Amino acid sequence: MTSFSTSKVLVVLFLLYGLSATANSETQNSLGLTSFTLEKKESSNLLKWSTVDETNTVVFQIWRSSDAVNFVLIDTVTLATTSTEISNNSYIDNNPPDGINYYRLCVVESDGGRTYSEIVSVDNTSGLFQIGPNPVTDVLNIRVGAEEWNDAVVVDRAGQPILSANLVQIQCQGSSVSLDVSDITPGIYYVVLTNPERETQTVCFIKN
Repeated sequence: MTSFSTSKVLVVLFLLYGLSATANSETQNSLGLTSFTLEKKESSNLLKWSTVDETNTVVFQIWRSSDAVNFVLIDTVTLATTSTEISNNSYIDNNPPDGINYYRLCVVESDGGRTYSEIVSVDNTSGLFQIGPNPVTDVLNIRVGAEEWNDAVVVDRAGQPILSANLVQIQCQGSSVSLDVSDITPGIYYVVLTNPERETQTVCFIKN
């Protein structure tokens, strides 16, 4: 099934979600980053970022996660030269795992300092349903295939139900379902769909 996601996704503040790696409190602007975007290609993910000052930067580290909490270093981009002008950079992840992929940059400076960017994500789910946009602000759209589902439940990281088909208004149009998540506190959540045999499918999402 084709993944249901936006081609470019909004950046999410990493400070909201208790990331496992240590990062200081500097913002993206203090890194000299003017943009950080992510695009889904045929079988890969393309990261792009622009900077306005790389005079103190040694390398960019690429970190990836499947849950927006536990990140793994997958590669390093070494600068050929340093510049105080606008510089456009890119990286292709040719082996993204199935599911939602979360990325962030780590800027390693010449004095050994490290600063992490904010998070971007893209949906590479190939299962029975996909969600979007992710991150989401108000309405979360769920696209399902031919599989029959009884209900959709939003749970928090502790597995506690936050919203369900019995508590929120769900509008179905063909294979599309919409959940109003505007009143949910920003954080990491999961959509759990249950079929008539009580089997479940789960996908993670971030609420802005």
